[in-house]
Amino acid sequence: NTNNKKYFKDNWSNKELHQNLIKLKKEQYSQIYDNFGKSSFIYDLLNSNKLFSLAANFLNTDLDKLFLYNAYLRMDKPKDKKHILGWHTDDIYSKKGCTIWCPLTNVSPLNGTIQVVPGSTKEFDQKQKNKSKNINLTQGDLLIFNVKMLHRSGYNKSSKIRFVMV
Repeated sequence: NTNNKKYFKDNWSNKELHQNLIKLKKEQYSQIYDNFGKSSFIYDLLNSNKLFSLAANFLNTDLDKLFLYNAYLRMDKPKDKKHILGWHTDDIYSKKGCTIWCPLTNVSPLNGTIQVVPGSTKEFDQKQKNKSKNINLTQGDLLIFNVKMLHRSGYNKSSKIRFVMV
């Protein structure tokens, strides 16, 4: 919908928002990250019937068998090596399920797009690293994948925060 795209573009890509968040002291940034990242706003966006229908279709299951286990907003600051997520799976939460990754800003290798190992469902080994792929997405796109697939966040080398709903 055109109004949604305008909302995303006008708010999440706002240069002043990025500059002001980056300037915050670590404690202030952490409070915003923790409070906003797990807010009802994010939960409500991810708990929509449209997303549940996509997840049910992806998992080949009925809507009434699904539930939202976790919903949060990642706010990855530029050049922050401390909070990068290395190779992992999300199946610690569920053995059968999917992860929905939705960037609120465009993502590319510059700002640390998601990297996946297609077809993977087990522990990471160095051989699989050669099979990894960057998934570049535009703001508002959705990436849905099995919770057992190996993935990681890339390093944000840009001058802006990367916002992603998961």
